[in-house]
Amino acid sequence: MSLASRLRRAFPAAAAAVASFLLVSVAHAEKEPSARDLLGARVEGSNYRVLPKVSGDGRNRVWTVESRYGVFTVTGDALLVTRLGELDVLARLEETSFGASMFESLGRSVTAPLVFGGELVTKPVDTVKGTIGGIGQMFDRMTASEKGSSKESLAGGLFGIDSARRRIAAELDVDPHTDFKPLADRLTHLAQGSALGSFSVGAAMKIAVPGTLAVSFSGITASKGVKDALREKTSGQLIRDARATLEALGVSEEAADRLMKNPHYTPTDLFVTTAALQRLSARGTDVFVEAAGGAPSRSSAFLYRLQADMMAARAKALKGPLDFLPAPGITLVKSGDGRIIAFVPADEFLWNAENAKAADEVGRWLAQNEPSATRIAVFAGPPGERARRELAARRWTIERIALGGVVQDRAATVSAPASSAVPLPPLR
Repeated sequence: MSLASRLRRAFPAAAAAVASFLLVSVAHAEKEPSARDLLGARVEGSNYRVLPKVSGDGRNRVWTVESRYGVFTVTGDALLVTRLGELDVLARLEETSFGASMFESLGRSVTAPLVFGGELVTKPVDTVKGTIGGIGQMFDRMTASEKGSSKESLAGGLFGIDSARRRIAAELDVDPHTDFKPLADRLTHLAQGSALGSFSVGAAMKIAVPGTLAVSFSGITASKGVKDALREKTSGQLIRDARATLEALGVSEEAADRLMKNPHYTPTDLFVTTAALQRLSARGTDVFVEAAGGAPSRSSAFLYRLQADMMAARAKALKGPLDFLPAPGITLVKSGDGRIIAFVPADEFLWNAENAKAADEVGRWLAQNEPSATRIAVFAGPPGERARRELAARRWTIERIALGGVVQDRAATVSAPASSAVPLPPLR
């Protein structure tokens, strides 16, 4: 007979009490939300599924997506929604007869005669040489290119491949400079097929798909001006314009250069981020740009973009003049009426050791530099209940500026384990 059985025989009442206690404890234990709890029907599509376990560092969730193109992780709710949208676009493209026949058409068109400038091309090299001087925007596109920054080629520009890629991406509402390779490759193939005459750009535009560029707190990404720029401008032009915006905001050339050459940003990220900073028009923009320029990963860079977007969304409601302040590990915004605002693009904010340390460091800095300021923390995702209490005790007023429709809000009531494996802004 086992020890457990002998104990139950000897102490039946105690055993029953212990069993009852364990059942009650389990019933009241906090259940960690699964991917389905958070995403609902979006947890799976025709070419992907999000695996059930969702991890994180107490600020941003880490998702695992199993797809037709492989298994990959995504940090942050907003970037996940972008990826799922891109996967939906791919699925719709592949489900249509247009998408299925695209590769076969492309193969035939490579050796077919080309139509360039309205004329039949039988000697492409000679045509390219004779046309350079007649393309109005070519000089601008070439001079706008920065070393290592432009993904577009001279040949691609001359044959209209890059232009077709941008137009197709704009109609599908996806980033023409996406870092998601499966979609990037498909956009290139579609553009090649269109530019080489095997089918029209309009064929791709007839495919109704959900877009991803509208993932925005303020509508900057979805604005007509930005969408027009993404449709019409090369990557070099986008980066040139982003740099000019930073120069107008008084950002040093060194800080701007560091941001522009950070490989974790796409040209679209740089253009959108600087457009958001321009809307905010705060003094000391160098402070934010220097922090963003040091983004150590793709997910971190995307969060800096979202953080700038959050700031821009509140710009009209903040009394000027506005100033950036370099607190430890976070860029703060000070309004003209003495409020200090921390914009936190976190999916959730749980009270773990790392977040508690960060909050206390910022608190000590404020006590020394802005002791009388009103403290406001603007979150993208809902803070946990303990985080709310602890921040309130440290004189922070909590506000939300939700991304909207990303995941279901579930108030977190447990502390997450401390982790520094994924360094993310604004608490690095």
